[in-house]
Amino acid sequence: MAEATEASDRVIGFAGSFTTQPIGDLVASMGHTVVHADYNQIFTTCLDPASAFEGESVSHLVVLWRIEDVFENDMVALLNGEAEAAVRLVDQSIELARLVCGVPNAHGIPVTLGLPPTPVGLGIDPIDTSTSTVVSPVVAEIRKAVIAEAEKESAVRLIDHGRLVDVIGGNASHDHRNQLLYRQPYRTKLNQLLAAELDRVIESVSVAAPKVLVLDCDGTLWDGIVGEDGISGIAIGDTFPGSAFREFQLAVKQLERRGIMLAIASKNEAESVDEVFEKRPEMVLQHNDIAAWRVNWTNKSQNIREIADELNIGLDSVVFVDDSNFEVEEVRTALPMVRVLQVPEDPEDLPALLSESGLFRNLTATNEDRNRTQMMLTERKRDAAADTAMSHEDFLASLDLSVVIDTDNEESLGRITQLINKTNQFNLTTVRRTEADVLALMQSDKHRVYSASVTDRFGSYGLVGIAIVDATDSSTHEIDSLMMSCRVLRRGIESTIIHHVCNEAANAGATNVLGRFIPTAKNAQVAPLYPDHGFDATDSEGVFIRQLPYIEAAPSHIEISYG
Repeated sequence: MAEATEASDRVIGFAGSFTTQPIGDLVASMGHTVVHADYNQIFTTCLDPASAFEGESVSHLVVLWRIEDVFENDMVALLNGEAEAAVRLVDQSIELARLVCGVPNAHGIPVTLGLPPTPVGLGIDPIDTSTSTVVSPVVAEIRKAVIAEAEKESAVRLIDHGRLVDVIGGNASHDHRNQLLYRQPYRTKLNQLLAAELDRVIESVSVAAPKVLVLDCDGTLWDGIVGEDGISGIAIGDTFPGSAFREFQLAVKQLERRGIMLAIASKNEAESVDEVFEKRPEMVLQHNDIAAWRVNWTNKSQNIREIADELNIGLDSVVFVDDSNFEVEEVRTALPMVRVLQVPEDPEDLPALLSESGLFRNLTATNEDRNRTQMMLTERKRDAAADTAMSHEDFLASLDLSVVIDTDNEESLGRITQLINKTNQFNLTTVRRTEADVLALMQSDKHRVYSASVTDRFGSYGLVGIAIVDATDSSTHEIDSLMMSCRVLRRGIESTIIHHVCNEAANAGATNVLGRFIPTAKNAQVAPLYPDHGFDATDSEGVFIRQLPYIEAAPSHIEISYG
């Protein structure tokens, strides 16, 4: 994949089923360099971007399309009652989506793909139910299929072109005269909305995705100050203004379900905040929704630093919400990498704060992401157990650790790819790969993709370890990549994975296993990993070799099974 670049260095290529010049001009005014392919040449553009953009090397491809432009004949057939037209429209839309979503892998260019709006023109009366009941289900199937294809490739972003049309209305969106004259179907207002959303999505490619939402309490989760107004004096519930704060909490809760961790940073007495969570039944958020707490009188910036350390995330993955001008500016000044949202003055505007920020749109989440908060709460129990154990060995023995090792598990493709691309500290080579890359390795006879899922007596850590082995040389298998989540450090999981890899190599007839360490700014802790596991240094820097058979036993405190 192409490396992230500054906005001024990016070249954004537009390919549309209509003339995209008005939208591109607006995107260019936001600081991007923009080039356009000929209209309605999406297929040829995706097959050969260099030719479509006359040799210009684009760093991001935008594809906007309308069903009635690309598949006009089948749309007419659908309206004329041809039963097979609906099937053809869905199948052809899947073909288009697959071609577009293949661009990152084929050409190294990230893509933003539009979800098409409901067709207009062609004699369609949008208010006539005899037409809408035919068209709407087909459009819904097409959009669902496009989303499914986009979710397979991490370098593809979606923009809901159709939803933006719905937001401002069909008549306010469409310019029928310019469509007939210039193939420019939209009025200025919709072009502006499309351009603003495209700018946000393009920028998000080089910005860390949000992982934690840090929330103030007084004036943010409820109206009023609990330390002054008391638990019964704050407003949260079904009547305004408390209803606005409750609806905001509903929006926050939805983010938690989508894998965003929640944290509290409040200048307050901890007992007062606890009392609100425990005794106000109108509260949507509960104690077990919160991954980290900082209720004290310390500067918010310091509390946010501590929260990021506790949750093991970068500060650039934090979003902070507060109602106070002072607190907002203090965090902005001390932590410019943290994205800050201020509670609006009018409570009626609060429920839309998160959605209108655009920061949480189009997030992709694995099962591990969705369970992240519960994993953090479980980790606190482990920490408490570690504090009371006689020794680290006693602690490990008390955990009842169980590791399940899978080979080429395509059902975990999304999580495996995520771990490959996000793990920095416990990562021996830091090779990044797309889902298509990983799937190809899983399906190769010459490679193995091992994954390790871990549980203990407290609960599940999820899928936390990966080893990719190149077995092209039948006598010497090479560990191409080895990485592990920091959640399971010092548990013996890495020893279990290496033990399994070496045993599998020996069973396949190999006499050696090769391992590499490529140093980065973040992975110094794993420099001694191979020597510590019986690998000898070679004449090549960072290359280690282990002769087989691998006679050491797996860690005795871990129960190993195989998927």
